[in-house]
Amino acid sequence: MYLKNTGLAIPAFFGAEAEFFIFDNISFDQNQHCGYYYIDAEDGRWNSGRARTTWATAAVQGRLLPGAAHGSLPGSAQRDAQVMIKCGLHIECHHHEVATGGQAEIDQRFDTLVNRPTT
Repeated sequence: MYLKNTGLAIPAFFGAEAEFFIFDNISFDQNQHCGYYYIDAEDGRWNSGRARTTWATAAVQGRLLPGAAHGSLPGSAQRDAQVMIKCGLHIECHHHEVATGGQAEIDQRFDTLVNRPTT
């Protein structure tokens, strides 16, 4: 507010992006003679040869917004976005992100950092 009142700055806008992974299977173990972890997502590129009927494998595309969410993402991201809306956040969209293997993103509508009524 100080910078705006001095005329040194113009309003700044911020739009948070919640980026996360949704995994279908996680296994791990650690003991005195070995340790391992295994993380899998049905839409992972590494599963391209696996038989499937209800989901599609995400191709590695190397760009943002590679397409509609698929695999277990649509339902999970949609539910998460609905909860965020119920909490009062302004959600613009949700989609599959660049990485294969369950990466998703939920975008909030941009606004000022602190939304105060003008006087």
